[in-house]
Amino acid sequence: MRGSQVSAVVGLLFVAAACGGSSSESSATNAPATEAPAPATQPPATEPAATQPPATDPPATDPPATEPPVTEAPETTTTLAPEAIVIGEADGDGVVPVAVDGTLLDPLFNQFIDGSDPFFHVHTQQEDVFISVEMYSVFGDEWTGELGTFPTDCTTHGICVYFDPDGTGPLLGGGPAEGGQVTISQLDGEIVVTLDAAPILTDDGIVYSLNDVTLGG
Repeated sequence: MRGSQVSAVVGLLFVAAACGGSSSESSATNAPATEAPAPATQPPATEPAATQPPATDPPATDPPATEPPVTEAPETTTTLAPEAIVIGEADGDGVVPVAVDGTLLDPLFNQFIDGSDPFFHVHTQQEDVFISVEMYSVFGDEWTGELGTFPTDCTTHGICVYFDPDGTGPLLGGGPAEGGQVTISQLDGEIVVTLDAAPILTDDGIVYSLNDVTLGG
């Protein structure tokens, strides 16, 4: 009985020792490492979304009504080219004046024609009119080739003036002029002659008057 008690006591001491050792080891062991809580994270910095103010169209306003200035179109005038020959209206005596601008005429026929009956000849060369002056130096002995002023008399002076108002021919009895006057300014080289007054009766009974008409020069 005593031995049994001793064994029991020894067993208890062994158990106690064992428990003590176990307790020491337990206390010697570190508690499992626990990570420190993660620091609070700041949310990523985000710029606030740019906000455009709402597009608002300005209120539609009609522009003030403006009347365009009234502008009158410039007046246009038509300038007609001057005519070389102008046939006027008959006067009270039935005489039709003929005005001629010698500077606007086509080139003239202007020559001395030699031969048994020589003469100086100058005339127009265009279709709208025909004026011709023939001056014979032998036929009609009152004029033999001098410069100066002489009657337009084909018989006595051999100075014959002809006129065809439309220039198309044949000549409507337009000449020779009678009772007129001619001034001869040049015969050497170019012929220059001025009809101071040359009334010409045509076959249709009209009298044309060529005044201050110069051919040549």
